[in-house]
Order: sequence, then structure tokens, then C-alpha cells
Amino acid sequence: MTTNRPIKCAAKGFKNEAFYLIQYNGADKRIVASFQNKEDIKLFLKTFIESVEININVKITDLDDYDDPQEFKGVVAKEKMKSTLDDNDDFLFHDGYHELTIMNPNSNDLIEFDEHGLIFIYANTDYSKILENFGLKLKSKEKLIYEYDHWHYRPADGQNVLKKIISDLNLKQHNWH
Repeated sequence: MTTNRPIKCAAKGFKNEAFYLIQYNGADKRIVASFQNKEDIKLFLKTFIESVEININVKITDLDDYDDPQEFKGVVAKEKMKSTLDDNDDFLFHDGYHELTIMNPNSNDLIEFDEHGLIFIYANTDYSKILENFGLKLKSKEKLIYEYDHWHYRPADGQNVLKKIISDLNLKQHNWH
């Protein structure tokens, strides 16, 4: 389904150009990618999911209440996760009140698709060439969408759809308290 809705959030003045940058925190680093294209994001996530042997670790963070986010975790068969992306892509790519985190249990490479539509990559693998193959250019000084005044999009039935996805994936609530 083609839609003009933003990928999770929008900001006045933000350029809708695909890019990535690398952020460092001492010895650790992460890649932040702004694809700006839902089909490319889905293909990237599915390619990552395909790299696992059988199951992938999944976490969905429900940000309906920013002061009390709810986390749901579980282990999901990779084919089930890929079909979930296909069956719920309109919601997953346009609802700006949740985060989807997937982790390869063998390598511990972790991909987070955040509430701003950004992809955060925490990995030992160098994803630069993969991102460049998707047409993203390294732009070290580019501002990320959350650095602008922005708004998040949520479909009218968003909370119910999110609950159904969590249930379908058999994710369990994780309490930090």
C-alpha cells in the first residue's frame, strides 16, 4: 500500500534524503541510518533477519506513555518475523509510538528501528557497504530528525494494532521494576 504519511515522524526543515552517520562513545560506536523509504527499510530489516539461523530476538517498546514505556520481548522464528513485517508494514513503518529492536542471537548484532524512523545499528559487522548499496551516503555532520522540532504520527487504531502484533509474536512484557 502506498501512502503519503511520514515514516513514523516528520519535521519542518528536515531533508528527506537517505544518509547514514557513525556516532562514537569512547571505544563503542553505532551507525545511525535515515533511509527515508519504507521499502528499503523493510528490505534491510528482512536481510538482517535472514542472516540468523532459525530464531531472532525481538523487543517492541510501546511508547504510548513516554513517561512509562512498556517493553515486550521474546524469541521469534525468522520466517514469522519476516511475515509480520509484510503483514503489518503499513503500521510498523508509520506508527511513531513504538520501537522495534531485533538481535541476531549468534553475533549479538542489534538493529533498532526507532520511533523517529531511524535505524540504529550496534554491530561488530561493518554495515557501511550494505548501507551504501541501499543508496545511503555517509554524512557525518547531518542532523538527525529528532534534532528538529518534530511530531510523531499514529494511526487511529495504532494502540490496538501494536497489541495484536505483540500478541501474534508471543512477546512477553519485561518489567524493569
